[in-house]
Amino acid sequence: MPNIQSLTYFIPELILMAAVVVMVLVDVFFTGRDRSRAIWLVSLVTLAVAGIALAMTPEPGDAIFYGALAVDPYSRFFKGLFLLATAIIIIISPYTRQLDNTPRNEYYLFLMVVMFGLFLMASALDLIIVYLSIEIVSIGSFILAGFLKNDRLSSESSLKYVIYGALSSGIMLYGLSLLFGLAGSTNIFDVQAALSTLPEKAHLTLIVALLLILAGFGYKISMAPFHFWTPDVYQGAPTTITAFLSVAPKAAGFALALRFLGIAFGASPDLNLGVWQPVDGLAFGTLIAVFSGLTMTVGNLIAIQQSSVKRMLAYSSIAHAGTMLMAATILNAQAFSAIMFYLAVYLFMNLGAFLVAIFVHNHYGYDEIDDWTGLGFRAPLVAIPMGIFLFSLTGLPPTAGFIGKVYIFSVLVEADKFWWLAILGVLNSVVSLYYYMRVIKVMFLDVEPKFSIADLCASPEQLEPQVIARALAEHSSGVRVLSRPEHLAEADSITAASCTGVFANLLPLNEHVIADGPTRYDGGGRAVLALSDVCLLIVQPVVPCVRNAVRILASLRDDGFNLDRVKLVLNRVGRGAGHLSVSDVTSTLGIPALVCLPDDWETASGAINLGEPLATHSPKSKVRLGIQEIAKHLHGADSETDDKGASKPGLIGRIFAGA
Repeated sequence: MPNIQSLTYFIPELILMAAVVVMVLVDVFFTGRDRSRAIWLVSLVTLAVAGIALAMTPEPGDAIFYGALAVDPYSRFFKGLFLLATAIIIIISPYTRQLDNTPRNEYYLFLMVVMFGLFLMASALDLIIVYLSIEIVSIGSFILAGFLKNDRLSSESSLKYVIYGALSSGIMLYGLSLLFGLAGSTNIFDVQAALSTLPEKAHLTLIVALLLILAGFGYKISMAPFHFWTPDVYQGAPTTITAFLSVAPKAAGFALALRFLGIAFGASPDLNLGVWQPVDGLAFGTLIAVFSGLTMTVGNLIAIQQSSVKRMLAYSSIAHAGTMLMAATILNAQAFSAIMFYLAVYLFMNLGAFLVAIFVHNHYGYDEIDDWTGLGFRAPLVAIPMGIFLFSLTGLPPTAGFIGKVYIFSVLVEADKFWWLAILGVLNSVVSLYYYMRVIKVMFLDVEPKFSIADLCASPEQLEPQVIARALAEHSSGVRVLSRPEHLAEADSITAASCTGVFANLLPLNEHVIADGPTRYDGGGRAVLALSDVCLLIVQPVVPCVRNAVRILASLRDDGFNLDRVKLVLNRVGRGAGHLSVSDVTSTLGIPALVCLPDDWETASGAINLGEPLATHSPKSKVRLGIQEIAKHLHGADSETDDKGASKPGLIGRIFAGA
């Protein structure tokens, strides 16, 4: 179909591209929070309008743009999956704390760009479109994976993603060039016609081309041995992007691979045949079966060893790719239907698991599986859905995951081929049961460990920061004195002996819960503040620190935190040039200063100072100084003497007196 006429059937893609232009204009003409809200709203409206256009666009009966793109029920199905997955991600993105300090405007824009590439992948009928669509999705995904620019893991994951993506892209492009050399055309129907009459002496070149092309497709669907980028990218990327990458680009990879391989390497261009046959001399089914078995086994065996929820789900997604590849060994109509059904089910169960992981990270700051201990009792409305999603991912009845796996296995059984692969698939399902049920066991059957202060003080071994935080929370007679989450994260270890005095000072306390203001208001900081009766906001009276405090107060207010519980402490007042006056700071923040600390309090207060990184203190001493100082003041060790020699309350005592 000519280009002008083809535009009538290209409306959903045009809507996505128009939305990108609108987002750029909104970014120029709007400012502040209005800009982020406007772009978020534009992205949601775009998906809704694109979905309506997709449903209303008629089928042309022929490929559009001179045979480059297909508009058929197959592409519509996958485009609907992409729209649904992206809509879910966009809806939940404002609620994830990982993106709090990032410009979300570009975040939504690149999601639209990736969506455009996904639409092209689902419709591609030309070798050039195949390559370009994969590149559009890949480049946008590279940027989104490294969106947390100040996070080392995010930057590292993006770099690895780029390296693996560039390598696999180059390998696939070489395979496509070999295929073009054999066929003399870039249209996959012309390629099929040429390969069906290919002389035997060219079969080796055809096999090499197939292997190189599979490297590119395998990279997109996380097929072993092209899966190495997956766990690192899934762990380092923002969790919303991890959820997106685990579903939408993977589904697009299968959509493109099944159509391309089924047509180009088939003996007939008709995919509705009862039994699909590859071109003569090509052991296509055996090759895919080997990749399928390898992918399932590698994904499941390595997932067993993971301690991170995101990495476990990453290797799980690799195993699920292997499961879907089982049906790809028999490329008939039933195999297509089985894979499409499994992808639809996989979208809901995998996205659901990641949504729970996002919620837990936002509210509790937990990323490790062991941190989820007792979650079923603390947050049953979160843990129960997670259990259902994990049961479905395992493939246990009566979940949709079970029906999807039965459908996949039935393809091999009815074709009476590759029985060894079906048996291997069953064994891998048993293996997956172990690591999925491990999470359920931790949530519902394990009890949070209780730490004895006497045991900790008597033990000379080093303790993880999480152990110290938990011991402080559980063994201080109802008082939780928590240092900033990033300090605990930076501290490699702290000896039990160094905390003996801290525990002793905490024993008699039973009234208040305290946390100092986190410099990064992320999930960990939010979890600390949710436990707090009083938040000590300790600010140095200089412009950058006050600006940071304003941002934190705005985030607290948006989360419904009662700002009356925030107690402002000004540190190092009058210390040097450039310091703001007390009245300037309090009027800016809207909170009166209860205490102003002179510069002689520098050493003790430094560990809980909001305004500076404290390069002079090691991470270990930061945590120790912060906890010890607060504990000392709470315990009354900060009592002072007035002019007449009488004892009076110290710093923290005065703060609580004003509470």
